[in-house]
Order: sequence, then C-alpha cells, then structure tokens
Amino acid sequence: MPDTLFSGDEAEDLFERTYGRPIRPNERGPRPGAPLARQIPGAAGARSQAQALMSKRYSGRIRGLDVVEANLRRLAKKMKSNVRPAMTQVVTLIQRESMERTPIRTGFLRASHRSTVRGTGRKTVGTIFVTASYALFVHEASPTVKFRSAWPRGRKYLERAVTDNLDKILAIIKRWMRPR
Repeated sequence: MPDTLFSGDEAEDLFERTYGRPIRPNERGPRPGAPLARQIPGAAGARSQAQALMSKRYSGRIRGLDVVEANLRRLAKKMKSNVRPAMTQVVTLIQRESMERTPIRTGFLRASHRSTVRGTGRKTVGTIFVTASYALFVHEASPTVKFRSAWPRGRKYLERAVTDNLDKILAIIKRWMRPR
C-alpha cells in the first residue's frame, strides 16, 4: 500500500477509476470537528463499516496475566537472592587462581590473599586484595623498579587471574542467574 497522501479531488478520482462510480457522500470519511458518533454513517459501504469497527472501544481482560506477573516477581526475587552466592563463587575462583600464580619465596605473599563479598542484590560487591606490604611491587614489577630482585616484567598475578578466566566467570554468573 503506498504511503502517498492524496488531496480530496485526487482521492475521488482514484476511487472513481477503481470502482467505476463516484464516491457517495456517506463514504467520504469523517468531517473535521464533528463528534465521532456523527462522523461514521450507519452501515453504508465497506469503508464506513471498517471505520465503525476501528472507532469502537474494546475492553477486556487478558487471561493469565496475573500468573505471568507473579512468575516475573518470583523470578526477579530469586535472581536477586542469587547474586551474592554467584559473586562469592566468582571471588573464590579469582582468589584461588591468583594464589596459584603468585610467585613463592617464603609463601607469605601467597598466604596474604583475602576476599570479601558485601551487599545484597544489585549492590553486591566482591573484593580481592593482598595484605602483604610488598604485594604491589611484585604485581607491578618492571625493569625500572628496583627492589632486592627485579623481574623483567610485572607478574600481574591478580589481573591475569581475572582476564584468563573470563569464560569461567561468565559461566558461573549464567548458572546462578538462570531461572530454575
């Protein structure tokens, strides 16, 4: 159907060419400013019937909507309660991987890894930190940083624990957020 608007005369000419007769007064359509009940003639022609159907207000109730609404609320509540366990599992995974990647001389740096999970729902925050005073130097070591023995590049044990396990992290989140 074309998206072209016609002037009144063009529309009448098109109607006459299509149907082989001139348009009747009751088929012309609504008059601007007239009340809606008076705009649509009774049952004269298909066009007026279509207009009558389109102008009626239909009201009703969708069955089962209350069940859908209750299920959505239940699902949102369940997902909200699953955020903390999911975050705990992700934090534990990252901490374990970071500890495995941490260089060992005395074992203190590896043993100083800590993690916390705080908050509920959307405000849940997981934190992994290392309490050893020299942890930053080992993590970010570069040839320009000199302390006892410098490595050619930073170990980045905590950062790499996250980037190398992104697939596992996403799998954990999907598993906990999946509706059951």
